[in-house]
Amino acid sequence: MELFCAYTDLILSARPRIADLKDAEQASERIRILSKEDLIISNQAAGRPRDLEDVRALQTGGEEA
Repeated sequence: MELFCAYTDLILSARPRIADLKDAEQASERIRILSKEDLIISNQAAGRPRDLEDVRALQTGGEEA
């Protein structure tokens, strides 16, 4: 899960609008991307401090809460 969270942080920091995508092409593989709403739900369910910070950032458009 930590690797997934780190990867998600990297994606969102590089391309914040990617949260609006459903699919993405990476090299020759197709990968699924969580919707912004599903990412918020997932991070809320995890409940860790970093996840809750990410939820606030996602809800405020990336501004620190």
